[in-house]
Amino acid sequence: MSYQPKHLGHVNIYVRNVERSHKWYSDLLGLHTYAFYPGRAAFMSADLDKSHEVALIEVGDDAPGQQPGEVGLNHMAWMMHSLDDLKELYQRLKDRGIAIKNVSDHGISIGIYFSDPDGNGIEVSYELPPSEWPRKEQIFARDILTKEHWAMPARTGRQYIEGLREQRREVWLRGERVKDVTTQPGLAGGVRAIASLSDMQHDAKVGREMTYISPTSGDRVGLSFIIPRTKEELEARRVMMLNWARTTCGMMGRSPDFMNVTFAAWAGAAEYFA
Repeated sequence: MSYQPKHLGHVNIYVRNVERSHKWYSDLLGLHTYAFYPGRAAFMSADLDKSHEVALIEVGDDAPGQQPGEVGLNHMAWMMHSLDDLKELYQRLKDRGIAIKNVSDHGISIGIYFSDPDGNGIEVSYELPPSEWPRKEQIFARDILTKEHWAMPARTGRQYIEGLREQRREVWLRGERVKDVTTQPGLAGGVRAIASLSDMQHDAKVGREMTYISPTSGDRVGLSFIIPRTKEELEARRVMMLNWARTTCGMMGRSPDFMNVTFAAWAGAAEYFA
């Protein structure tokens, strides 16, 4: 069909300072610059066979940004060559202190969401090759989204605390808004307790009892996420939960395994709930 486009060529976004944005996209994503005009624009691409995949157009430091819920571009997506490349970029985000808004499992792909210095939404994603898609239509249907294609490695206590600091939340205690739940006297103790449970997953003595090897990523992930298919898997999950319960003397009734197991059970019965 001659009227059907070949593909989406590029995205053109407004930025306040093109020098700053150009440096940011170059450093984080390693984009190649095909043209740069200080104070005006930059044309950049990941695919060297494309003249540009993103155009950065400067509009000035005082330009207002798009507000949540407004009509317009939600985000642009940059596709990675492999899941390992996506993991490496995830670590680059962490190392640079760039806040990660969300990590989403789309069934056939997994995406990490964050923003550039001007608030423009960005996704970096790895997608399975079409030959591995379960079908060619309705590929984001609920029955696909609930399948275990991806599993992020078990977090350390430090990563858990860093995640609390990075995520936007609104918490109030005794009539005052909490700026940082990880240091607030009334909450910090609970944060440290949960962090210690995460560290148990990496402990030389009990770590193997707390995790299992993901059949898709090969990483060790928390056993509370497993969907038991055998008696042995169910017993292994019981041991994991008992270790956490003993560590807290049974005083923490809402340790992470509580909701993890609940969601795993729902996922295991996805066809029933659909």
